[in-house]
Amino acid sequence: MSETPDVQKDTASKQSPADSIADNTKSRTANCLAVTVCPAVEPEREPLCKQVPLTGLIGLFLLLGTTMFGGMLAGTQKLEQELVDRRGWLTAQELQAIIIAATLIPSPKFVGLAAQVKYRLNGWKGSVVSVLALLLPGSLMVLLAAVLLSPELLAGPLRPLQRAIGVAIVGVLFGNAYHQLQSGKYKGRDKTVGIIIAIAVAAAAMAGIPLLIAAGVGFAAGIYFIGKRGGRSQDGA
Repeated sequence: MSETPDVQKDTASKQSPADSIADNTKSRTANCLAVTVCPAVEPEREPLCKQVPLTGLIGLFLLLGTTMFGGMLAGTQKLEQELVDRRGWLTAQELQAIIIAATLIPSPKFVGLAAQVKYRLNGWKGSVVSVLALLLPGSLMVLLAAVLLSPELLAGPLRPLQRAIGVAIVGVLFGNAYHQLQSGKYKGRDKTVGIIIAIAVAAAAMAGIPLLIAAGVGFAAGIYFIGKRGGRSQDGA
């Protein structure tokens, strides 16, 4: 025989305080579980593009395209001064990694380096616009030289000047190599190897080997003998 509604109500009202506390505890526990069981949140990733103002990039690389002499390998110290020391847009390690990547890419080294730097700082838009800004001053100078200078003049009276410019570029490369050795954490065998490579590049260029070939081979040798050894020492540590 089923209980009437009045009897059920009386039974519920006669529930002991202990039973009420137990029911409340179960309810709160269920609510806590419902709140805390949620999908894992992925940690925030550092954005690849640092969003440097586009006008700043254009101005800087117009300046670099006008004043830098000898290409990427001869301009590493200038790049470090502008991008790392003065503006703080990149760290020294980031710039070194970009230089190595630009050396390995089959393209004009300076353009490859500029494209990577600008993409990291302002994405595709910054990369395209700033590469054009970098190439514009040199292109205008070349066009002006083609109009004003004849081949006979370059092969005649200005030939000693070409030789002097080649020696000057070798000096710039040698100075940059020495600066990298002094500022980097190289000592002992690594520093000796670096000095030997720098002297070999300078001697090869003065002996008539094309400067880009001599510098490229020297840079690759430095990566192999110094960079590879540095990586092994870090792994061992």
